[in-house]
Amino acid sequence: MRKAFQDVLELSDGDLIIPKHFASMGAIGAVLVTQESKHPKKTGTLNLTAVKEYLLHHQEKEVPLQPLCLSSNHLSPSPLPSPIEGEGGKSDSPIKGEGEVRGSPLRGEGEVRGSPMQGEGVGNAYPIKGEWAVSDSTSGGEVEKSEKIEAYLGLDVGSISTNLVVIDKNKRVLSKRYLMTAGRPIEAVRTGLQEIGAEIGDRVEIKGVGTTGSGRYLTADFVGADLVRNEITAQATAAVYIDPAVDTIFEIGGQDSKYISIDNRVVVDFEMNKVCAAGTGSFLEEQAEKLDISIKEEFGKLALSAGEPVRMGERCTVFK
Repeated sequence: MRKAFQDVLELSDGDLIIPKHFASMGAIGAVLVTQESKHPKKTGTLNLTAVKEYLLHHQEKEVPLQPLCLSSNHLSPSPLPSPIEGEGGKSDSPIKGEGEVRGSPLRGEGEVRGSPMQGEGVGNAYPIKGEWAVSDSTSGGEVEKSEKIEAYLGLDVGSISTNLVVIDKNKRVLSKRYLMTAGRPIEAVRTGLQEIGAEIGDRVEIKGVGTTGSGRYLTADFVGADLVRNEITAQATAAVYIDPAVDTIFEIGGQDSKYISIDNRVVVDFEMNKVCAAGTGSFLEEQAEKLDISIKEEFGKLALSAGEPVRMGERCTVFK
């Protein structure tokens, strides 16, 4: 795909930029928007301990689906079980409009948040720019073990993948997670929060939370996010931060592909492909699964190592 863009658009080396954290750009954009928001800052911090306690004690019991079997007499599948409770159910707190300040669903609307998230261990940093690491040593200007780091959390919940990113006030990535949504966005978010909590533990204080992606409203209501932004805004914000001179963005999502035009760091136009399966991440993932190839580890490497591209149809593949 990189070579195709370079050939079709006649780009020189260096004109096409693929960010280091390309898979997490949506989440990075959401957290950057949250960090730079003009909304009044909360005086407290996100209590991930309370989130984990809430999840542990409020999980609905799921009824597994029964395997389909053929009746020797009627050749019909077995009766379907009752619907799984809690899936897609209503939340206690209403979903707010785009960009509104939210309260935590674990506390009253607008209440001050509690202590920072608890956990064990400290993970490596994955900076957007520059190198940085947390150390137990107090020498050399490094962060002291007892010192809390002000941080911000961004969540990008899509149809195929769920991304979580935690950055500090200097926009350096402290932790990130790339998970499969698998039709269960809340479960994916729950897993991501638990893993990040175990990795960076009580070393950070979450000062703000932003969400984006197709599941942004559900997720925002679930975690009590401060800001909600659409994918276009989030992708543009992250891209402009990495390269202020960027004027064109291509993003291949699970359900659609996006083209975004930027002028002077402002979105001036965009197009979305929602009808053709060939231009979506879910289509590529499905084909990779059929070939028993990892979409994250092997798919791209195999494509780039091919001697010559395979001739494929240029029309919609839905009915092929």
